[in-house]
Amino acid sequence: MPDPETPVPRDGRFLVDGQPHEAFMNITVNGEITVCSEGATLLDLILRLGLSPEKIVVERNRDIVPAGTFAETALQDGDSLELLQFVGGG
Repeated sequence: MPDPETPVPRDGRFLVDGQPHEAFMNITVNGEITVCSEGATLLDLILRLGLSPEKIVVERNRDIVPAGTFAETALQDGDSLELLQFVGGG
């Protein structure tokens, strides 16, 4: 347990053994649980997965997320996402 006199970071981290660590949340992506840093945006996740935001359609908790809002869409613990990627060909 951290010393009550030790300041708690206010940037999304918590203290473990007196040292700052990031806080995490669980997100379901296409049926699989994924761990994200607290405060991550949808764009952060898309880029971390190596996907191109220009070629993705996202459903978040059963609602379509407009592509222009990926950067400001903050993920929440327990979100359920479906990511669909456009593939060219014929």
